[in-house]
Amino acid sequence: MAATRSTILLATTSILLAAVLGYALGLAAGLTGSRARRGVTLVLNLWLAFPPIVVALFVSTVLYQSTLSAVVAVALAYAPLFARTMLNLVTAVAGRDYVHVARMLGVGPMRRLSRHIAPNVSAPLWIQSTTGIGEAMVALSALSFLGLGVQPPAYDWGSLLAEYLERIFTSPLVVLGPALAITVVGVLFAFIGEAGALAMDPQRWTADAGKRASGKARGTAGPAPSAGPADGRPVPATRLRVVDLNVCFPGADGDAYVVRNVTFDVAAGEVVGIIGESGSGKSMTASAIARLVPRPGVVGAGVVELDGTDLAGDLDGALRRVMGTKVATVFQNPMSALTPTMRIGPQMCEGIRHHTGISRGQARDAALQALAEVQITGGERVLSMYPHQLSGGMRQRVAIAMGLMVRPALLIADEPTTALDVTIQQQILRLFQTLQREHDMAILFISHDFGVIREVCDRVLVMHRGEIVERLRVSDLETARHPYTRQLLAAVPSIDHPRTRPPARPSPDPSAGALTEART
Repeated sequence: MAATRSTILLATTSILLAAVLGYALGLAAGLTGSRARRGVTLVLNLWLAFPPIVVALFVSTVLYQSTLSAVVAVALAYAPLFARTMLNLVTAVAGRDYVHVARMLGVGPMRRLSRHIAPNVSAPLWIQSTTGIGEAMVALSALSFLGLGVQPPAYDWGSLLAEYLERIFTSPLVVLGPALAITVVGVLFAFIGEAGALAMDPQRWTADAGKRASGKARGTAGPAPSAGPADGRPVPATRLRVVDLNVCFPGADGDAYVVRNVTFDVAAGEVVGIIGESGSGKSMTASAIARLVPRPGVVGAGVVELDGTDLAGDLDGALRRVMGTKVATVFQNPMSALTPTMRIGPQMCEGIRHHTGISRGQARDAALQALAEVQITGGERVLSMYPHQLSGGMRQRVAIAMGLMVRPALLIADEPTTALDVTIQQQILRLFQTLQREHDMAILFISHDFGVIREVCDRVLVMHRGEIVERLRVSDLETARHPYTRQLLAAVPSIDHPRTRPPARPSPDPSAGALTEART
């Protein structure tokens, strides 16, 4: 019993020290710039080149043979494993859309870490920590077996094995007892880790009968309540103005421009579409306007204004409030735009409470009103659900409702219907048309589908290789003059015309003379 207490206490202490050191190092590297991340990754790779038991043997040999030395040795041996896990998890989660949404809404770094990042990395970290206790017991027992760990008159399982090994043929139980204890307790901690991870995962513990939506929860197509402009005052004719927008990424051979000299405007109550093939710069243009370009991307712009407010200035408190209240973004994948470990209610209320200071009850009423506007019935039930309990169309409607809660002046819709089936896609498109009329919003709609563009947009900007090559009214699409636009139109399948070979691709570098614009 004395050996059991000593072994479990020392193993838990060593893993706790390893977790504090490793997780802190991985978190700091994951939230800093790419240069610091590369440096930490290099150190971790060199550290992990040696097996943990070898590191533990080396450290415990260099230090004075004692219990404290063994604990420190095991902690230093397992710290890089924890650091690399934390680094990989934080880097992946920090790039998710729901973290970008929280940042655009003005949520501070510490709150983003505690509410959006930490809950989504807690389950694997818990599993690694609990299973690490079992591995630490083996390492500590090995050090004590070699005389480098617990010293007499204290005991742990490793020292018991060393003391009674010579009696294995006469009294085998004195040796098999500690060996079985190490095995059983190690497996037990693994089970504890799995159970804890299940308790942290809402997709599993909410999957009982009567709770799982299974795609059945859908909003009805009832009439949406009418709503006027946010403040009742007249709005300027031009709501969004972009002049000479550039986005580049540094590289070994110089800066690579993914958006170059993009200029356009969007008026109040107007829907402007941006269309082009994948990689043409559509989403990066929207990300630059919303201040969501990932590092190490650099945004350069002559003018990016929303109702006269410079969106390209320093991201101070005033501009954060503007970005969180006047600009809303709907991403392509609603499951990645919603935090999976938070219920719908807290997610919808977080931004409006942060910017307006209203009470929890008032924020909940605003969330219910926004859900009603996107034609979701049973709002109270939806607010208490997790994202995985909703169907794809419901999740997309919730994402739109989150943007509508603050009555934005500009809604950026980045391919919001691509991942939906055609029935839900049609519902979402009609919803955009209704909201645009009722709220007099300016909508920047990004898509690669001409059918969707024709359905919801007033004007369309055609992008190719980071540049706008043609500007058209939607009614003038069939008279497009740029060869790239004609190629996109020819690629749209039709049952009314026989299949023909698309025209040749335009030059990779469109000339300045190729830019055409339909005058209306």
